[in-house]
Amino acid sequence: MVDTADSEDFARLAGPFRRELLAHCYRMLGSLHDAEDLVQETFLRAWRAHAKQRELLDAYMAAFAAADIGTLSRLPARDVILEMPPWLNWYSGQAARDFIASKILAVPGRWRMVPTRANGQPAAAAYRRPDGGGDHQAHAVHVFTITGAGVAHIVAFQDPALFAAFGLPLTYPGAAAQAPVASR
Repeated sequence: MVDTADSEDFARLAGPFRRELLAHCYRMLGSLHDAEDLVQETFLRAWRAHAKQRELLDAYMAAFAAADIGTLSRLPARDVILEMPPWLNWYSGQAARDFIASKILAVPGRWRMVPTRANGQPAAAAYRRPDGGGDHQAHAVHVFTITGAGVAHIVAFQDPALFAAFGLPLTYPGAAAQAPVASR
């Protein structure tokens, strides 16, 4: 089943390049029919890669929100890098997975993730519930680099002020509420 919102997102991202790509393929092949076939094949491959990225992003957000360490540990590439500006610490490979499991996912339900995009890359806005309970508060924007091996790089910009730039609220008002999907 094709997700309409995902299809619209792909069309919005890739559509502006179709004409330029067709012209380039026509110059290479000298046949409009062959150029159209090649553009179609290129867009199909890009769509599959886009769908894979979305699938990984959705799995990451669900595992993060549920503090599901087992699922989350399978998503990153073996040599994943985790950075958390403005902090100077960074982690790679198993150390990154261990840090996430022991320091971040200690309490199920502490996190809510909202999908977004940052500079054309898949991203998620992370909201953290305070230790005393209550609504989830803006915490960080996670930006992902996704390769064929999985999530290869996570940069978690820990600055709640960034949420305004994405059109996101500073408070996520509870588990049942729908947060807006933003793109930047």
